[in-house]
Amino acid sequence: MADSRFEAITLLIVDDEELVLQVTAMMLEDLGSQIKLAKSGIEAIECLKQNPGKISLALIDFSMPELNGYETFLALRQIQ
Repeated sequence: MADSRFEAITLLIVDDEELVLQVTAMMLEDLGSQIKLAKSGIEAIECLKQNPGKISLALIDFSMPELNGYETFLALRQIQ
């Protein structure tokens, strides 16, 4: 069921676990959001660079290999 509050939002979901990515994406897509997925902090950075000004919110897993959630957050803030 779409919710008009979510229809204009593009979300970036960042998680190294495929199941978490897919379930979270399905729930948010059902609300009407556009979804971008990244399996790592590095992928999230690339996604944000490829979609300047289009992503409203990032949901970031805290515990990931390479860049953890906080490091990913700091890198995304520098880009946005």
